[in-house]
Amino acid sequence: MLPPNLWAQALDISQQGALAVWDMVGKGQEKEADKKAVDAMQNRLNALSFDVRVVAGEGERDQAPLLYKGQRLGHAEGTPLDLAVDPLEGTLLASHGKKNALSVLSFSTQGGLISVPDVYMDKIAVGPQGAQALVSLDYSIEENISRLSHTLKKPPHAIAVCLLDRPRHQGLVERLRRLQCRIHLISDGDVVGILATTPLVANPIDLYVGTGGSVEGVLAAAALKCVGGAMEARLTGNPSSSCLTLKDLAPGPVVFSATGVTSGTLLEGVTQQKQIFDGAIFSTHSLVLQSNPPSAHWVRAIHGTNKATVF
Repeated sequence: MLPPNLWAQALDISQQGALAVWDMVGKGQEKEADKKAVDAMQNRLNALSFDVRVVAGEGERDQAPLLYKGQRLGHAEGTPLDLAVDPLEGTLLASHGKKNALSVLSFSTQGGLISVPDVYMDKIAVGPQGAQALVSLDYSIEENISRLSHTLKKPPHAIAVCLLDRPRHQGLVERLRRLQCRIHLISDGDVVGILATTPLVANPIDLYVGTGGSVEGVLAAAALKCVGGAMEARLTGNPSSSCLTLKDLAPGPVVFSATGVTSGTLLEGVTQQKQIFDGAIFSTHSLVLQSNPPSAHWVRAIHGTNKATVF
């Protein structure tokens, strides 16, 4: 069992990560923006009364000295928890002032989230409406589209597929074009891309597929566990690596929290409100999910000096 009210602490941590990045949005300084989010979240995490272990976090690609895999946070005598965290999901998005940058994390019981290295991961995911299609990384894209078409009872040309706009996906895009699928290419942010398969967004897509970060894969799996859907993943660089299902990626109960840094498909970004006296007032928009029992809550909050008002 997860500690009671852990959702509120997860919410606070993702909010602080997003607020810390606000003044870096659009300034073209990716590392500086990421560092601000990392520092803010680390401070909040260290104040927790739990023994927190990072199982998926900042890593070699970010040259991160904090929130890395294996780091311990909080208090060693507290309840042990596993943490997957991406303080700034979409560093390029935030630094260029583009949509869909998030501050995001997920807690679980010890062993409740898979521990992954900072490598790339092949992924395929569907929301609850397509979960019975039994899509798999072991099938060709043509077979997966056929299965999804049968389950959703709509032709391939009506199926919407989301993937990262990367040169490595050129062949996959060409095959999807031949199937006449509706393709949604995104520049970054595959946590949002995978969640776009669910009813959390208006007009959800039908399928997410492609190669992206392993940390983002764990976070997306935690969120999918709360709202329904199916996902498979495989770490790249190991040809013998087996497919990981949602149960492998997030076997334990989870709490997931994401706060928008910039406005996008899922969440609105941090916004500065009118100043009151000498203090700045900011608003945030967050999504908090729990798997046991399954629940989803949208949270808008106003942040002033040393306090936040939720509404």
